[in-house]
Amino acid sequence: MKISPILAIVSGVAVLAVAVAGYYFAQYRGVSARYGEAKSQYDNMAGQYDMLLGQADRCQKDKTETEGRLEAAQNQAANAARLGDVLNAALNSFMTPGDYKAQTIGSKEAADIDRKIGDIANSQDRMNAEQQWGDFKSSKLLNPLFGLLRGLSQSISTVLSQPPSPQQGLAPIR
Repeated sequence: MKISPILAIVSGVAVLAVAVAGYYFAQYRGVSARYGEAKSQYDNMAGQYDMLLGQADRCQKDKTETEGRLEAAQNQAANAARLGDVLNAALNSFMTPGDYKAQTIGSKEAADIDRKIGDIANSQDRMNAEQQWGDFKSSKLLNPLFGLLRGLSQSISTVLSQPPSPQQGLAPIR
């Protein structure tokens, strides 16, 4: 049996075509696998990007909310300072020809004031308030009471005029 030259050429071309097709199929599978891996990485990175954008939006919203709260707190502090100034001016605006005496001091109210004076953070303010309150309780004269009120009013003005120190820390935001 003799193979015809045309059949040999066709067979050779067919074998070559199958080999080339196999080569390109293998290349396609490799490219397809790399594409799948790249697509997976892209999807993962896109998810992380979306998450970071969401966090940035939340941070911006929190910042805006915090700035609003800070402004409200500053307005409240400024208002309290103005009220303290008015109280201080009112307490210092009069003099009496003598010292008037109170009839009685309520025991529950006195105990409540004693407790609240004990809660004053500034030790100098607390000692002054305890002294003046004690003088008022023992004498029932109004001048020590006015001294207590003037001292507390002045302390309020002083505290509100000073910026918070770093040691005081910040209240948690809720």
